Amino acid sequence: MKKLLAVCIVVVSCAAFAQKSREDLAVMVGGDPMLVAPCIGSEGALIGDHEGDVLRKYAGQDVSYVRTGLKELLHDVLKVKTGPRVKFEKILRIGSVSFFMLDGKVNAIIGYMNNRTTTDNVALDRGADYFIYSYGNSGLNMIKNGADRLIIYEQKGILIIDDRGDDKIDAYAVFPCGVPATADTR
Repeated sequence: MKKLLAVCIVVVSCAAFAQKSREDLAVMVGGDPMLVAPCIGSEGALIGDHEGDVLRKYAGQDVSYVRTGLKELLHDVLKVKTGPRVKFEKILRIGSVSFFMLDGKVNAIIGYMNNRTTTDNVALDRGADYFIYSYGNSGLNMIKNGADRLIIYEQKGILIIDDRGDDKIDAYAVFPCGVPATADTR
């Protein structure tokens, strides 16, 4: 009985620590536009932020809207038939960032600057191969089209784009973890 109680205490403590860590990361990302947190957010915005919150964070900057109707990030924007089904109905483009909105909230963020660092301490300007080395092969889904590479870590909630296979990260995206995937039907 004492062992069961000790196990329960450890499990509850670990769960509380994990939740606190996620909350701490959200606060860090919200205050630091250079930080990329897979599944959480980037560019100073969080997955789940309301459109008004994003517009306030970027007040004074030019904003362009694209209303799309219901679409999927990977299938309709990146033109691949596999990967997480991240849905959106509007895109807010502010500077070098695109916010993919669903029901008035951020559902994915694409950043086009590679001078960012992930919360796992992976500097994007070190290149796509370093990114793969750092995140490992577990859960890796690499899609090639000629020299172009799309590197997806679905369960981690992040992907990178390496156009021309030059080892330079040309864009990255963060999206919610646990989004159901589509099968590759090629």
